Amino acid sequence: MTNSTPNVLTIIINYNSWELTTHCLASLTHINKINHTIIVVDNGSTNDSIKNLLHWNYGKLPMNTAIHNSLKKHICILNNHSIQLVADTPQKKLLPGTHLLKCTKNHGFSGGNNKALELVHPSNYDFIWYLNNDTIVTPNALSEKINVFNSTPRMGLVSSTLYHFDEPKKVQMVGGTINQWLGSTKTIIDHSTPIDFLCGASLLMSSKAFESIGKWDDTFFLNYEDADLSYRAKQIGLKIKCCETAIVYHKESATFSREVSNGNLFVELCRIKSRIIFSKKYKLSNFGIILGLIISVIIRIKRRQFKLATQLFSLTLNIKKPIAFFHTNPQGRIK
Repeated sequence: MTNSTPNVLTIIINYNSWELTTHCLASLTHINKINHTIIVVDNGSTNDSIKNLLHWNYGKLPMNTAIHNSLKKHICILNNHSIQLVADTPQKKLLPGTHLLKCTKNHGFSGGNNKALELVHPSNYDFIWYLNNDTIVTPNALSEKINVFNSTPRMGLVSSTLYHFDEPKKVQMVGGTINQWLGSTKTIIDHSTPIDFLCGASLLMSSKAFESIGKWDDTFFLNYEDADLSYRAKQIGLKIKCCETAIVYHKESATFSREVSNGNLFVELCRIKSRIIFSKKYKLSNFGIILGLIISVIIRIKRRQFKLATQLFSLTLNIKKPIAFFHTNPQGRIK
């Protein structure tokens, strides 16, 4: 890697949560010594996210999102910044600054990132930073990850150490493992524990690694997309690493877990669908997939989530043709 000022492309996905996006963007103003191009992809929001982001334009932050006192220092907007709507027309390179890309439908996390990658030529940047909008980054979060790339041969992906947004002293995730029988994931919070994949909430890739790994697999609408990216990197001999000193505060995982526990049909079926796609793609055990689904059915019955249990049972019966079981409309909603 060159020691000159790096050109970094940061991609942030927004879906009906413009307030969180403003706090994330505000924290990015503390990052310096880079040529920073930010693309905010509005993933078919059904509220006034685009209007509100353009009106905000790095002004006063909305205060309806609770921010822990220890994090407020990271969201004081520094220097002069602005946000501009960009046309969905491929171009070689966007100038440093914040650009807002409007999508007419929800492409999912993978598809949203790919829409930004299709807008520019990634080879014109040194690094690509995939960043969740429900994060607040520390000033050295990016530079610490770049240092890992500069000091480690054949590095493919570097993620941040994620801390809880609401409990900033508590580690949320450094990566995860995959159960080779069930295809299920386990969150790892200890840097000394080996990991199978990195979390996509704050994931850095060099443009050189991008040439080999490629874009996100958008068959993963929700979940397992970061595991897939990590596996693809490792399959071609690239390394993955969570950087202990690259600290990012992340909000959404707890919300996602709560949606699953409450029996949100769309979220749960997306999770199961991605798990099946991943298991088949990487030739994990079919028996394990079926066993995992049966366990999920039993859990949902115990929780009296009968509609979800019925859907999961039907999926178990159709396991030989799992993708045909799922019917997705243009908005990405499972019917």
